[in-house]
Amino acid sequence: SRLYREFKKGQPNDESYDPLYDSIQVTAIEAGLIDRGEVERARKTRPARAFAQEYCATFNAAIGVVYDEFDRNVHVKHGVPPPLDHFSEIIVGVDWGIVNRGSMVVAGIDYVTMPQTDEFEEEEQPRIWILEEITAAGKPYSYSTEERNRGWWTEAQRIQREYAPSRWYCDPAGGAADETEAKAAGFLRQLQEALASVDRRAKVVAADNNVSAGISAVASFVHHSATFGEPPRLFIMALRCGNLITEFEAYRWQSTRGGGEDDLQEKPMKKGDHSIDCVRYLLHTHFFSKRKGGGRNSAGFDERQ
Repeated sequence: SRLYREFKKGQPNDESYDPLYDSIQVTAIEAGLIDRGEVERARKTRPARAFAQEYCATFNAAIGVVYDEFDRNVHVKHGVPPPLDHFSEIIVGVDWGIVNRGSMVVAGIDYVTMPQTDEFEEEEQPRIWILEEITAAGKPYSYSTEERNRGWWTEAQRIQREYAPSRWYCDPAGGAADETEAKAAGFLRQLQEALASVDRRAKVVAADNNVSAGISAVASFVHHSATFGEPPRLFIMALRCGNLITEFEAYRWQSTRGGGEDDLQEKPMKKGDHSIDCVRYLLHTHFFSKRKGGGRNSAGFDERQ
Protein backbone atom coordinates (compact mmCIF):
# COMPACT_ATOMS: atom_id res chain seq x y z
CA SER A 1 0.00 0.00 0.00
CA ARG A 2 1.04 3.63 -0.34
CA LEU A 3 1.14 4.03 3.46
CA TYR A 4 3.54 1.09 3.76
CA ARG A 5 5.81 2.45 1.04
CA GLU A 6 5.94 5.84 2.78
CA PHE A 7 6.61 4.14 6.13
CA LYS A 8 9.61 2.22 4.73
CA LYS A 9 11.26 5.47 3.63
CA GLY A 10 11.71 6.31 7.30
CA GLN A 11 13.36 2.99 8.18
CA PRO A 12 17.22 3.24 8.03
CA ASN A 13 17.68 -0.47 7.30
CA ASP A 14 15.30 -0.50 4.35
CA GLU A 15 16.54 -0.15 0.77
CA SER A 16 14.01 2.62 0.14
CA TYR A 17 15.27 4.67 3.09
CA ASP A 18 15.16 8.45 2.59
CA PRO A 19 17.02 10.55 5.20
CA LEU A 20 14.29 13.19 4.90
CA TYR A 21 11.82 10.70 6.37
CA ASP A 22 11.38 9.33 9.87
CA SER A 23 8.76 6.73 10.83
CA ILE A 24 7.86 4.86 14.02
CA GLN A 25 5.38 2.14 15.01
CA VAL A 26 3.35 2.61 18.21
CA THR A 27 1.01 -0.09 19.52
CA ALA A 28 -2.37 0.64 21.08
CA ILE A 29 -1.04 -0.16 24.56
CA GLU A 30 2.03 2.06 24.08
CA ALA A 31 -0.12 4.95 22.86
CA GLY A 32 -2.31 4.68 25.96
CA LEU A 33 -5.42 5.89 24.12
CA ILE A 34 -7.37 2.63 24.39
CA ASP A 35 -8.27 0.95 27.67
CA ARG A 36 -5.93 -1.98 28.31
CA GLY A 37 -8.88 -4.24 29.09
CA GLU A 38 -10.35 -3.54 25.67
CA VAL A 39 -7.02 -4.36 24.02
CA GLU A 40 -6.76 -7.65 25.90
CA ARG A 41 -10.33 -8.52 24.99
CA ALA A 42 -9.54 -7.87 21.34
CA ARG A 43 -6.41 -10.05 21.62
CA LYS A 44 -8.65 -12.96 22.62
CA THR A 45 -11.63 -12.36 20.35
CA ARG A 46 -10.25 -10.86 17.11
CA PRO A 47 -8.55 -12.95 14.41
CA ALA A 48 -4.78 -12.87 14.90
CA ARG A 49 -4.04 -10.96 11.69
CA ALA A 50 -6.76 -8.40 12.41
CA PHE A 51 -5.52 -7.82 15.97
CA ALA A 52 -1.96 -7.31 14.77
CA GLN A 53 -3.10 -4.72 12.22
CA GLU A 54 -5.59 -2.87 14.38
CA TYR A 55 -3.84 -2.84 17.77
CA CYS A 56 -0.14 -3.51 17.12
CA ALA A 57 0.50 -1.17 14.16
CA THR A 58 1.71 -4.15 12.11
CA PHE A 59 1.79 -4.10 8.32
CA ASN A 60 0.42 -7.56 7.55
CA ALA A 61 0.23 -8.25 3.84
CA ALA A 62 -2.88 -10.10 2.70
CA ILE A 63 -1.24 -13.31 1.50
CA GLY A 64 -2.64 -16.78 0.98
CA VAL A 65 -5.97 -18.06 2.30
CA VAL A 66 -8.46 -15.34 3.31
CA TYR A 67 -10.02 -17.27 6.20
CA ASP A 68 -6.80 -18.75 7.56
CA GLU A 69 -8.47 -19.73 10.85
CA PHE A 70 -11.03 -21.93 9.10
CA ASP A 71 -10.53 -25.56 10.09
CA ARG A 72 -12.89 -28.30 8.94
CA ASN A 73 -12.11 -30.21 12.15
CA VAL A 74 -13.49 -27.27 14.12
CA HIS A 75 -16.11 -25.63 11.90
CA VAL A 76 -17.65 -28.57 10.01
CA LYS A 77 -20.39 -30.57 11.69
CA HIS A 78 -21.52 -34.04 10.62
CA GLY A 79 -24.81 -35.71 11.34
CA VAL A 80 -28.11 -33.95 12.00
CA PRO A 81 -28.27 -30.20 12.76
CA PRO A 82 -30.24 -28.84 15.72
CA PRO A 83 -34.02 -28.68 15.17
CA LEU A 84 -35.30 -25.49 13.57
CA ASP A 85 -37.01 -24.33 16.77
CA HIS A 86 -33.54 -24.23 18.38
CA PHE A 87 -32.69 -21.14 16.35
CA SER A 88 -33.81 -17.64 17.22
CA GLU A 89 -33.93 -16.71 13.53
CA ILE A 90 -33.28 -18.17 10.08
CA ILE A 91 -31.75 -16.02 7.31
CA VAL A 92 -30.64 -16.62 3.72
CA GLY A 93 -27.83 -15.24 1.54
CA VAL A 94 -28.23 -15.07 -2.25
CA ASP A 95 -25.59 -14.66 -4.97
CA TRP A 96 -27.10 -14.36 -8.44
CA GLY A 97 -25.74 -16.33 -11.37
CA ILE A 98 -26.99 -17.06 -14.86
CA VAL A 99 -24.10 -18.33 -16.96
CA ASN A 100 -21.88 -18.32 -13.88
CA ARG A 101 -22.77 -20.25 -10.76
CA GLY A 102 -25.46 -18.88 -8.47
CA SER A 103 -26.02 -19.81 -4.81
CA MET A 104 -28.47 -19.66 -1.94
CA VAL A 105 -27.21 -20.35 1.59
CA VAL A 106 -29.53 -20.98 4.56
CA ALA A 107 -28.27 -20.11 8.05
CA GLY A 108 -29.69 -20.47 11.56
CA ILE A 109 -28.80 -18.10 14.42
CA ASP A 110 -28.38 -19.20 18.01
CA TYR A 111 -26.25 -17.85 20.87
CA VAL A 112 -23.12 -19.14 22.56
CA THR A 113 -21.85 -18.18 25.99
CA MET A 114 -18.43 -16.54 25.92
CA PRO A 115 -16.49 -17.29 29.12
CA GLN A 116 -15.86 -14.73 31.82
CA THR A 117 -12.40 -13.15 31.88
CA ASP A 118 -10.52 -10.89 34.26
CA GLU A 119 -11.70 -7.89 32.26
CA PHE A 120 -15.20 -8.92 31.10
CA GLU A 121 -18.32 -10.61 32.42
CA GLU A 122 -19.69 -13.76 30.85
CA GLU A 123 -21.77 -12.86 27.82
CA GLU A 124 -23.78 -14.37 24.98
CA GLN A 125 -22.81 -13.76 21.37
CA PRO A 126 -24.56 -14.81 18.17
CA ARG A 127 -23.47 -17.98 16.40
CA ILE A 128 -24.25 -19.09 12.85
CA TRP A 129 -25.08 -22.58 11.62
CA ILE A 130 -24.96 -23.00 7.82
CA LEU A 131 -27.75 -25.51 7.29
CA GLU A 132 -28.05 -25.80 3.51
CA GLU A 133 -26.40 -24.60 0.33
CA ILE A 134 -27.94 -24.64 -3.13
CA THR A 135 -25.44 -23.84 -5.87
CA ALA A 136 -25.60 -24.37 -9.63
CA ALA A 137 -24.64 -22.89 -12.99
CA GLY A 138 -27.26 -22.38 -15.68
CA LYS A 139 -30.23 -22.80 -13.33
CA PRO A 140 -33.13 -20.72 -14.68
CA TYR A 141 -34.79 -17.88 -12.79
CA SER A 142 -38.19 -19.48 -13.16
CA TYR A 143 -40.79 -21.59 -11.40
CA SER A 144 -39.69 -24.73 -13.20
CA THR A 145 -40.30 -27.88 -11.13
CA GLU A 146 -38.27 -30.15 -13.37
CA GLU A 147 -36.18 -32.27 -11.01
CA ARG A 148 -32.94 -31.90 -12.97
CA ASN A 149 -33.28 -28.16 -13.51
CA ARG A 150 -35.55 -26.77 -10.81
CA GLY A 151 -35.95 -22.98 -11.14
CA TRP A 152 -34.48 -20.58 -8.58
CA TRP A 153 -37.91 -19.22 -7.62
CA THR A 154 -39.11 -22.78 -6.98
CA GLU A 155 -36.03 -23.37 -4.80
CA ALA A 156 -36.71 -20.13 -2.92
CA GLN A 157 -40.32 -21.09 -2.23
CA ARG A 158 -39.22 -24.51 -0.99
CA ILE A 159 -36.68 -22.87 1.38
CA GLN A 160 -39.35 -20.47 2.66
CA ARG A 161 -41.77 -23.31 3.36
CA GLU A 162 -39.14 -25.55 4.99
CA TYR A 163 -37.17 -23.03 7.06
CA ALA A 164 -39.40 -19.91 7.30
CA PRO A 165 -36.46 -17.46 7.07
CA SER A 166 -37.21 -13.87 8.08
CA ARG A 167 -34.77 -12.14 5.69
CA TRP A 168 -33.07 -12.85 2.38
CA TYR A 169 -29.81 -10.91 1.94
CA CYS A 170 -29.14 -10.67 -1.78
CA ASP A 171 -26.34 -9.50 -4.04
CA PRO A 172 -27.44 -5.88 -4.66
CA ALA A 173 -26.34 -6.09 -8.30
CA GLY A 174 -29.12 -8.56 -8.90
CA GLY A 175 -27.09 -10.54 -11.39
CA ALA A 176 -26.37 -7.40 -13.41
CA ALA A 177 -23.35 -5.12 -13.57
CA ASP A 178 -24.69 -2.58 -11.07
CA GLU A 179 -27.73 -1.76 -8.95
CA THR A 180 -29.37 0.32 -11.71
CA GLU A 181 -29.27 -2.64 -14.07
CA ALA A 182 -30.40 -4.89 -11.23
CA LYS A 183 -33.58 -2.88 -10.86
CA ALA A 184 -34.24 -3.34 -14.57
CA ALA A 185 -33.40 -7.04 -14.40
CA GLY A 186 -35.84 -7.31 -11.52
CA PHE A 187 -34.31 -10.33 -9.77
CA LEU A 188 -34.82 -8.91 -6.29
CA ARG A 189 -38.40 -7.95 -7.10
CA GLN A 190 -39.13 -11.34 -8.62
CA LEU A 191 -37.74 -13.07 -5.54
CA GLN A 192 -39.95 -10.94 -3.27
CA GLU A 193 -42.98 -11.88 -5.38
CA ALA A 194 -42.06 -15.58 -5.25
CA LEU A 195 -41.72 -15.49 -1.46
CA ALA A 196 -44.90 -13.47 -0.94
CA SER A 197 -46.96 -16.32 -2.35
CA VAL A 198 -45.62 -18.48 0.50
CA ASP A 199 -45.12 -16.00 3.36
CA ARG A 200 -45.68 -12.27 3.02
CA ARG A 201 -43.57 -11.60 6.13
CA ALA A 202 -40.34 -12.64 4.39
CA LYS A 203 -38.18 -9.63 3.49
CA VAL A 204 -35.81 -9.34 0.55
CA VAL A 205 -32.87 -7.09 1.46
CA ALA A 206 -30.30 -5.64 -0.95
CA ALA A 207 -27.16 -6.72 0.94
CA ASP A 208 -24.31 -4.46 1.96
CA ASN A 209 -21.58 -5.41 -0.54
CA ASN A 210 -18.61 -3.80 1.23
CA VAL A 211 -16.15 -6.63 0.56
CA SER A 212 -13.46 -5.67 3.07
CA ALA A 213 -15.90 -5.09 5.94
CA GLY A 214 -17.79 -8.23 4.98
CA ILE A 215 -14.66 -10.37 5.10
CA SER A 216 -13.85 -8.95 8.54
CA ALA A 217 -17.36 -9.85 9.69
CA VAL A 218 -17.05 -13.45 8.51
CA ALA A 219 -13.55 -13.74 9.99
CA SER A 220 -14.89 -12.64 13.39
CA PHE A 221 -17.33 -15.59 13.34
CA VAL A 222 -14.70 -18.05 12.07
CA HIS A 223 -12.25 -16.97 14.81
CA HIS A 224 -11.64 -19.40 17.67
CA SER A 225 -8.96 -19.81 20.30
CA ALA A 226 -8.37 -22.83 22.52
CA THR A 227 -5.76 -20.80 24.40
CA PHE A 228 -8.26 -18.14 25.48
CA GLY A 229 -11.32 -20.42 25.60
CA GLU A 230 -12.96 -18.70 22.62
CA PRO A 231 -15.28 -21.13 20.78
CA PRO A 232 -15.99 -20.70 17.06
CA ARG A 233 -19.20 -18.91 16.15
CA LEU A 234 -19.68 -20.50 12.73
CA PHE A 235 -20.57 -24.10 11.96
CA ILE A 236 -21.25 -25.69 8.56
CA MET A 237 -23.35 -28.83 8.14
CA ALA A 238 -21.28 -31.16 5.96
CA LEU A 239 -24.11 -33.15 4.40
CA ARG A 240 -25.72 -30.24 2.54
CA CYS A 241 -22.85 -27.76 2.21
CA GLY A 242 -19.94 -29.59 0.61
CA ASN A 243 -19.13 -26.91 -1.97
CA LEU A 244 -19.10 -24.14 0.66
CA ILE A 245 -16.53 -26.01 2.76
CA THR A 246 -14.29 -26.22 -0.32
CA GLU A 247 -14.75 -22.50 -1.00
CA PHE A 248 -13.72 -21.58 2.57
CA GLU A 249 -10.51 -23.59 2.19
CA ALA A 250 -9.68 -22.27 -1.30
CA TYR A 251 -10.67 -18.58 -0.98
CA ARG A 252 -7.43 -16.61 -1.41
CA TRP A 253 -6.11 -13.05 -1.60
CA GLN A 254 -5.04 -11.80 -5.00
CA SER A 255 -1.87 -9.93 -5.90
CA THR A 256 -0.88 -7.81 -8.87
CA ARG A 257 1.37 -9.14 -11.62
CA GLY A 258 4.54 -8.01 -9.84
CA GLY A 259 3.95 -10.39 -6.97
CA GLY A 260 6.06 -8.41 -4.49
CA GLU A 261 4.99 -7.30 -1.03
CA ASP A 262 4.23 -3.79 -2.27
CA ASP A 263 2.03 -5.20 -5.06
CA LEU A 264 -0.35 -7.03 -2.73
CA GLN A 265 -3.94 -5.82 -2.57
CA GLU A 266 -6.61 -6.24 0.09
CA LYS A 267 -8.84 -7.98 -2.46
CA PRO A 268 -9.84 -11.63 -2.69
CA MET A 269 -9.65 -13.55 -5.95
CA LYS A 270 -12.94 -13.61 -7.84
CA LYS A 271 -12.95 -17.37 -8.27
CA GLY A 272 -15.04 -20.04 -6.61
CA ASP A 273 -16.68 -17.50 -4.31
CA HIS A 274 -20.41 -17.72 -4.95
CA SER A 275 -21.55 -19.49 -1.76
CA ILE A 276 -18.94 -17.77 0.39
CA ASP A 277 -20.28 -14.44 -0.92
CA CYS A 278 -23.71 -15.51 0.35
CA VAL A 279 -22.22 -16.02 3.82
CA ARG A 280 -20.60 -12.59 3.63
CA TYR A 281 -23.88 -10.94 2.56
CA LEU A 282 -25.93 -12.44 5.37
CA LEU A 283 -23.39 -12.10 8.19
CA HIS A 284 -22.19 -8.58 7.44
CA THR A 285 -25.60 -7.15 6.59
CA HIS A 286 -27.52 -8.82 9.43
CA PHE A 287 -25.08 -8.10 12.26
CA PHE A 288 -22.96 -5.12 11.21
CA SER A 289 -24.70 -3.05 8.53
CA LYS A 290 -27.53 -0.51 8.50
CA ARG A 291 -29.14 -2.49 5.68
CA LYS A 292 -30.59 -5.16 7.98
CA GLY A 293 -34.15 -4.10 7.19
CA GLY A 294 -36.87 -1.62 8.02
CA GLY A 295 -36.15 1.10 5.49
CA ARG A 296 -36.30 1.22 1.71
CA ASN A 297 -33.66 1.79 -0.91
CA SER A 298 -34.24 3.30 -4.34
CA ALA A 299 -35.30 -0.06 -5.74
CA GLY A 300 -37.91 -0.51 -3.01
CA PHE A 301 -36.11 -3.17 -0.95
CA ASP A 302 -35.26 -3.19 2.74
CA GLU A 303 -31.86 -1.74 3.54
CA ARG A 304 -31.91 0.23 6.82
CA GLN A 305 -31.71 -1.19 10.33
